[in-house]
Amino acid sequence: MKRILVIGSRSFEGCNCVKRQLFEVLDLVANAKDDYSQVEGIISGHCKGIDKMVDEYCRKTGCRTISVPAIPESFGGFQTINKRNMYCIKSSDIIVCVWDGDSVLSHTYLMYEQAKNAGKDVILIRSEKTELEGKSCRKTTMEAHGRIALYYMHKFDDAKKGR
Repeated sequence: MKRILVIGSRSFEGCNCVKRQLFEVLDLVANAKDDYSQVEGIISGHCKGIDKMVDEYCRKTGCRTISVPAIPESFGGFQTINKRNMYCIKSSDIIVCVWDGDSVLSHTYLMYEQAKNAGKDVILIRSEKTELEGKSCRKTTMEAHGRIALYYMHKFDDAKKGR
């Protein structure tokens, strides 16, 4: 049984292009027929932004939500928040990280680095603000770390190409 951890910025609330990309990746990971084919659930902190997208995905697909509420900064120092984040990383099999590409000091980026350093399979969805024909939009790129994550990325690319 696999547990999927999705981490990401609270600033993505209402960002449909990020939501679409996240749902496509979750569909692939949750429905893959591999050694981890049974999904136990998706870990959610129930904050705004990415966590709310995960909660919506679970409601739509019937996937179980594993609740690990986020700790507000006002209730705990960095050490308390870091312990909770490490617990989430350690108790997951694959991690999908949605990062805005802005700050390497954000909790999202720090968890991404911690997950890679812990040898976890990580899929990074990087969504950066850009300008296209005078309009503000987001450019999304993806990368993978770890054998299983690379396998999923290969399957994702094949699905996009219609293979």
